[in-house]
Amino acid sequence: HDLAFNLDFALRRGAKFITTNPAKITQFKENYPIEYSRILTEINVENKNICSDDFASMIIAKFGTLLASRIRPIYELTNKEYGFVCLQVSPKYLDDSKKMTDQAEFWWNNIAKELNVPDPNVVFKLPAVPASVETAKELLKKGYRISMTLGFSVTQHEIFGELIKESSKRSYVVEM
Repeated sequence: HDLAFNLDFALRRGAKFITTNPAKITQFKENYPIEYSRILTEINVENKNICSDDFASMIIAKFGTLLASRIRPIYELTNKEYGFVCLQVSPKYLDDSKKMTDQAEFWWNNIAKELNVPDPNVVFKLPAVPASVETAKELLKKGYRISMTLGFSVTQHEIFGELIKESSKRSYVVEM
């Protein structure tokens, strides 16, 4: 499901994955202003004096938790084969492997805590850029799932495809 809203409609029609990014969260805000406002209030109450980058990351974490909880039954019923939420790292970090890794780890830990599970049903969407090679290696080593996006060449697909092939968790290369 590629909208991150109208989820009930998509699930009734067989959606097995949900993807999200900043633009989709803006769409969610427009379609569900009360729920969006509740999420912002929750972040403000839990995190006094938070900087804007951390606030944006918390929005993704809360939004990811909301979506992951909705699709988690599919994840459990299919023995972790389907039922994932894809969370895209910030485009601000395209050239910074450490920041991409730190953001994914923050989301993993936060969503795992909120869902009270050791293995949240999330996939981290990384851009197929040079800095993501190290990020992909690090996240796969920790047992996280990844999806590569913005891959426009065979070379990009090969690099990340090889990393994913060696992984113990199901991950994805998205062809564009």
